[in-house]
Amino acid sequence: MPDKTCNKSDLLLIATDCQHILEAKGLKMRNPLNGLGVGGFYKNLSTFHFKQKNRITKHLKIHGETRFVDIIDFEHLVDKTISSIAI
Repeated sequence: MPDKTCNKSDLLLIATDCQHILEAKGLKMRNPLNGLGVGGFYKNLSTFHFKQKNRITKHLKIHGETRFVDIIDFEHLVDKTISSIAI
């Protein structure tokens, strides 16, 4: 269940993301999650019992433009496994 800080807007974002998961969105670059935003992303992860442990932002030059990639480590609060995601 979402935490007590969730409002109606947060719940709608979480429900939308859960639908995306059922549709296998977000597993590949060509089929991304969309409309979630940073806040919704974190709320959704907390719903599934994940907590952010670490975050590193890398600055990359791609075709002469600076791009940012965040590498975030998450811990599952039940089994304590660590997972990383780059976004």
